[in-house]
Amino acid sequence: YNLCRILKGLKMATNQKKSLISSAALAANLTGDSVGLGSRSKAFIGWIKAANVDAATTITAKIEHSPDGTNWKTVTTFTNIVGAAATEEKQITTNVFGQVRGVVTLAGATKLADVYIDLWFDDDK
Repeated sequence: YNLCRILKGLKMATNQKKSLISSAALAANLTGDSVGLGSRSKAFIGWIKAANVDAATTITAKIEHSPDGTNWKTVTTFTNIVGAAATEEKQITTNVFGQVRGVVTLAGATKLADVYIDLWFDDDK
């Protein structure tokens, strides 16, 4: 619901999504593959969903971007998710380089969760 409200507030005409992490039963750290964006606007929203999170699991997640697919920098970091399901949207107001990826780090006595990270943007800008 919040993501739809944010997208409407940005007046995004053609909402597009790139899936960066889509992992059920994730039990170890994961750096997603590089995903090309091409030429896009500044109207970006990062989104994370964690489900089936073990009570002893802490999830740290971020979206990184790169101009060349080799040198990576953090473009947004999500709030840590601790032992319970959660979702979060982060509006990104800086320029985003042409390559993006999701990064998930799991900590705790038991490391287990379903984790999904997407990047939304307006394809018309």
